[in-house]
Amino acid sequence: MALTTYAELQTSIANWCNRSDIESEIKDFIKLAEARINRRLRIDYIQIYQYTGGNDFTLSDSITSNWLLQKHPDVYLYGALCESGPFLQDISLLAVFDGRFERAMLDVQSTEDRVKGEQVLTTEITPGRLGTQTYLYDINKS
Repeated sequence: MALTTYAELQTSIANWCNRSDIESEIKDFIKLAEARINRRLRIDYIQIYQYTGGNDFTLSDSITSNWLLQKHPDVYLYGALCESGPFLQDISLLAVFDGRFERAMLDVQSTEDRVKGEQVLTTEITPGRLGTQTYLYDINKS
């Protein structure tokens, strides 16, 4: 199953929990996971996302996707499954999926740090009659 929209995420959580009677609670699991995600991700990721028009990593029926769900759907899935454990009175869900959530969060941070580190500014300067020279600057270093 694809996991790129809010509706698909809800369906996947129900399937992983093997429950069809928790539809209204699934949205709560996602909200709790989003709160955890927003606390954990460094503020610069949130600022980048806000710059592109988002508020944070919150999904809803009207905001059906974002870059985090598109690139790292496991963060949402494992986070929501962690939050489902206490409600379902199944501590094994928390034990299993908390570790997976933590690894997924580390992957997000590692991947986004690596992408940020690859930014290079290129400029061409034409100093009089000497011709054009190209300079590369790593904008992440001062």
